[in-house]
This record gives sequence, C-alpha cells and structure tokens, in this order.
Amino acid sequence: MKRLIALIAISVALLGFMYLYSNEVWLLPPEVFNLVHGMMFLIMIGTLTLLYFFHQSRLFYIMLLFLGTAMNAEFFDYLRHTDALFKARADGGNFTDAYIMLVFPIFIVMMALAKERSFFGFGGWMRLGVTLIVILLLDLFVFVPVLSPFGFGCEACGFVLLPQYLPLWVSTSIIFVPLIVLLGAVVVRNSTIEGVYFLAFLAAHLAALSTRTLDVFILFATAYAIIAAIFILTHSYTIAFIDELTGIKGRRAMQIMLATLHEGYTLVMCDIDHFKTFNDTHGHDVGDEVLKLVATELNRVGGGGRAFRWGGEEFVIIFNGATSKEAKPYVEAVRKAIEVRPFLLRSPQRPKAIDPEELPQKRHAKPPVQTQKLHVTVSFGMAQGDGKVPYEEVMKAADTALYAAKKAGRNCVRP
Repeated sequence: MKRLIALIAISVALLGFMYLYSNEVWLLPPEVFNLVHGMMFLIMIGTLTLLYFFHQSRLFYIMLLFLGTAMNAEFFDYLRHTDALFKARADGGNFTDAYIMLVFPIFIVMMALAKERSFFGFGGWMRLGVTLIVILLLDLFVFVPVLSPFGFGCEACGFVLLPQYLPLWVSTSIIFVPLIVLLGAVVVRNSTIEGVYFLAFLAAHLAALSTRTLDVFILFATAYAIIAAIFILTHSYTIAFIDELTGIKGRRAMQIMLATLHEGYTLVMCDIDHFKTFNDTHGHDVGDEVLKLVATELNRVGGGGRAFRWGGEEFVIIFNGATSKEAKPYVEAVRKAIEVRPFLLRSPQRPKAIDPEELPQKRHAKPPVQTQKLHVTVSFGMAQGDGKVPYEEVMKAADTALYAAKKAGRNCVRP
C-alpha cells in the first residue's frame, strides 16, 4: 500500500506540474517543439505496445482512447491551419471539454470495474469496438457543429453536453461519482494497477480544464502513457520478485542478488520447526499466518541482512560483506524475537453474538476461551561464501548446517 500511495503521489505531482506549465511547451523553438511533439506520440505508442504484451487489456483500451483522441486533436489542429471555413467557425474548446469531461469518466469507470479479457475473445473485440466508437464521437462533437450547413455552433450542443449548463447536482455527479468509485477501487483492491484508472481520470479532467484543451490534451495523454508504463512495470516487478503471501522478496530476487555478489557474504537457511505438523493440526489458513509472522520478523533482521522466501516454510537471509561470525549475533537476535513472539490462534468455539434479552443470564457466565497462545520456532543453518564458489554450493553448505540444527534439537543456529 505504501508503494501504491508513493506512486500515486508522484504521478499527481507530475500531472500538476504539466498543468501549471502546459502553455510553456508551445513557446519552444519550432525544431525543438516538433521533436518533443513526435516523441509524445512515440511514448504513447510504446506504452500501448507494452500494455498489449503484458496482457493489460483494460489499460490498453484506455490508452487507445487517449491516443485516438490525441490523433484527432492533431488532425483538428491541421484543419485549423489549412481550412479557412474550419478556422473561422471552429470553437474546439467547448466541444472537446464536453467530450472529455463526460465521455472519458464513463469509459474509464467501465474499464476499472470490468474484468480482464483476452484481446482476441468476443469480449475483447466488443471492447475494441466500443473504444473506436468513443474515439469517433469526438469527430461528431466537433465536425457536426462546425461544418453543419445550418451554421449552428458549439453553443447548441454545448447547452446539452457541457457541465456548466446542467443542474448543479448533475454536473457535480459527473465529476465526483467517478472519482469516488475509482478511489474506492484503489482502497478496496489495494492493487498497483487500480491507481492508473484514477490517474487517467485526473489527466483527462486537467486537460479539459485547460484553456487550450485540444493542444494540451496531447501533453496529458503522454503523461498518462508515462504513468501507465511506470505502474505496469512496477506491478510486473512485484509479481516477479515479491512473494505474494508474505510480502518479502522471493526466490528469483534472491538468485539475482547471489549471482551478482563478488565478495564475501554469509548465507543463512531458515526453516520453521514442525511446520507440517502445525499445518496439519490447525489448517493451511493458520499455516499461512505463521509464514507471514516469521517473514515479518526475518525482514527486520539487523546487520544489513536481507530476507527472502525460498519456498514452502524455508527462508534465506543474506549478509553481504559479512562473515559468519559477524552475522551470527543478528541471526540469534531474530531467532529469539520469533521464539518469544506469541501467535494467537482464535478458537473455533468462540461465542456467537449474544441476544440482548439473554444478557442478564449471560452476565455472570464464565466466557469461553477465545484464543490459544502458541509459539513458533525457527532453525538456522549458516554458510560463508567468497564470491568465487558458485552460490549453489554455498546453499548446500547452509542446508547441511540447517540439518545439523534440526538434529541438535531445533530452534538454534548452526554452525
């Protein structure tokens, strides 16, 4: 959750910075502006490709909507400079404001609440079709009033579409209902990906609030592309390197670290004592809670140690640049911390809710035991590496030391 909050805070700061300085971009020299302009579209296309290969279909269609709208904005800008009629009658701001402030929130909320689907299944093709229709709506919003032979302008459709012409409760709902839904999804699901939908909503509204909506929209579409790329890479890193159950780094992260060590280090194999018996007696859900408890304590190890989950009930601690003698006091400290920390097991016989009418009779009754206090212990096996011997050999030595700790009665450190 902390990582998600930090990413959202950084992204909001980026969007705020772009909003404050969006008009400065157009003051750049023409050659620099053209280069920046081209790079914006390359970033959007690159993010679209990234989302496709990472199978993030919902974010893909939102990015496609941003890209399609940005391309429309580019085309309208071209017409303003080449078509006298369009330039004379276009009032792109109002119409694009209406489009972005009304259509984008609905589309983003729909994608946020939907489930992931294959790109090539029926649901995927349906979403692609809806996205393309929504992109074409912008053409309808701009071309119909501007090029109509009857000469009606943005005021006609603006009266129906723009929030400022709607009742206060309607215009307020248009902004805040999607915002509350998207923020709720971030809190409830606690997923890195959910933050992207909220930021997409924010980017679209900041573009609509700008005085040059069409021009600035390309800038905010690029900002969304950058944010989406950062979030998806962070999410992928979490999946690849963080153990989902315990929240500490997993086997792959440990193997990468060991492969890059070129100096002395100490490797410690850790195994929860009697875990199988504990699991069979109290159930796998309780076993998972034990794994989380042990992982939390191991992750607090001092001396520069870094904890990883190896698999099952086994963990690994690596002390880079430390000998076994230097690392042992920290291992002993974490062993004792686990030993003395109680694990409270809720009894399945805990009482049900008491009827208020039965309260006088229950008042003097002795309450049944609701929790059972258990203690978990861990055995440790240490081995020292020099960066030259393959780490697999060091792990075998640590595993041998762990076996010796088990033979010595468990809940101890060897050698």
